[in-house]
Amino acid sequence: MLICQKNYTTDNEINSISIDENRVVITKDLDFVDSLLISNTPYKLLYLTTGNITNKVLLEFFSTNIEKIAETLKDAKLVEISLDKITIKL
Repeated sequence: MLICQKNYTTDNEINSISIDENRVVITKDLDFVDSLLISNTPYKLLYLTTGNITNKVLLEFFSTNIEKIAETLKDAKLVEISLDKITIKL
């Protein structure tokens, strides 16, 4: 079992944890989208394209939309979220 090392955890380690534990990776990093398209890792990906926003705004968005996000991720591997829409990409 891999141990998360906070900011020192590599993308490959994050992908491995995601696959091993069926976890969704939430990121703004396009590298994870590339990884999903090329090597089918991580397990599932929630890709944020919200731009520069405060943590407060991001938390409010998640609080308001958590049920829709969870429902969307049941059947999708890649979901893109902006402040005005939730889009299934894969």
